[in-house]
Amino acid sequence: MRILLGLSLCAIFIWSCEESREACLDLNASNFDFGAVSACDSCCTYPVFSLPVTLNYDSLTFDFDSSYVLSQGDTLSLTSFQFVLSDFQLVGTDSVYRIRNSLGSEESKVFDDFYLVRSNRLSSKTIGNTDFVDDIKQLNFSLGLDPDEVAQLKPYEFLDDDTNLSLVIDSLYNSDIDSFNIFEIKFNLNSIPYEFDWTSDEIHEFTFKTARFLIPGDSWSIDLAIDIKELFYEISSVQSADLMSEKLLENFDNSMSVN
Repeated sequence: MRILLGLSLCAIFIWSCEESREACLDLNASNFDFGAVSACDSCCTYPVFSLPVTLNYDSLTFDFDSSYVLSQGDTLSLTSFQFVLSDFQLVGTDSVYRIRNSLGSEESKVFDDFYLVRSNRLSSKTIGNTDFVDDIKQLNFSLGLDPDEVAQLKPYEFLDDDTNLSLVIDSLYNSDIDSFNIFEIKFNLNSIPYEFDWTSDEIHEFTFKTARFLIPGDSWSIDLAIDIKELFYEISSVQSADLMSEKLLENFDNSMSVN
């Protein structure tokens, strides 16, 4: 009788725990728990969207230790570059999506999808978490950022260090003039050093066709390739600095591709 009573109490205890067990019940989350009884939204973790970057020179992998002869006959050696991408929009069959990650209040929300691309740290960069499932047909993003939008988050020193924007501020923000550089590059032409940077006065928007069918709960990526040959197309050491700067920024669009 005592054994039977003990088993009954254990069964009641297990049943009561199962009845009240909270876990993630969002089908699009990475940790969806079909056995949970009560939803715990704060328990959910979501798939990661990343954008790996590779550098090419025409059909070859780009090598920073090598020199390349440009179309105008100059010899190029690339020293370094860094730039910021932002405002990632994922166009699906049903809607246009953004990542979940944001900064600021609900009234002045800023999506934390700032992507600092640096030549010395090319890797599979996390843009943010996604909570949708669709057939992604197009990727939109911008070179640069909206300084007025970002200014809502001042003073910047109070931003968490693990945010994407914090990394951009550390690398590209000039506090003396309260301005962001959107693109910086250093290179040599015929052993003569050049250095250019562009500020956030103008945002450059890009659109790429792609094809990604998202699976519920699975992290995913889109590959971004930059062709250095296209970036330096028609660049010549006989050009003025202003013309060279204008041409480099103009070439940036044609130098990128996604797959």
